[in-house]
Amino acid sequence: MCSEQGGSHATEPTCNATRRRDLLAVSAGYDLTPLLKLTATLLADADTGSRLFVPRLAWSAATDLDVELFAQVGGGSAAGEFGSRPAVVAVRVARYF
Repeated sequence: MCSEQGGSHATEPTCNATRRRDLLAVSAGYDLTPLLKLTATLLADADTGSRLFVPRLAWSAATDLDVELFAQVGGGSAAGEFGSRPAVVAVRVARYF
């Protein structure tokens, strides 16, 4: 728990926040075919140099069915927002009715 500096009138905590304020995000997508889209997103912590890369492949399998394959890969300083995250790969299937 953070304590305040200088008594009851201080506004600045004596400990660091758990989340960073200076983040950079870049995202781009490309339609490989009318039914297949590739997207890549990069999030970077400007203070510590940690980063998170999120590639995504989306397929419109049918009129009412979407399939996505995506990953989240962190890197950089473990002290940063994304450096200590484990890599994740997942598939999402959505059916609409």
